Amino acid sequence: MATDVAARGLDINNIANVINYDTPNHIDDYVHRIGRTGRAGKQGKAISFINEKNNPVIKNLIGLLTESGQTVPEWFMKMYKDTLNKNFNGNRKYYGGR
Repeated sequence: MATDVAARGLDINNIANVINYDTPNHIDDYVHRIGRTGRAGKQGKAISFINEKNNPVIKNLIGLLTESGQTVPEWFMKMYKDTLNKNFNGNRKYYGGR
């Protein structure tokens, strides 16, 4: 477990998983956080908790997922479209992601 301070500049071996409980709203911060798993040619997994409060990063995150050949889940696209249309009333919705 770490904060944004640990997202940059630390080179720690064998980190296989990153969990973003409080996903950053800036794509560069997000990339640096999940990059902790991809050191020295190794692969890992990043799990991020996302809701409407993360609107500033959602569009960029969809771009990164697409660019890297990842599947963009339907529930994530729906959440993105909802934030564009402002069809939510400020209450958090559960979109069924895993």
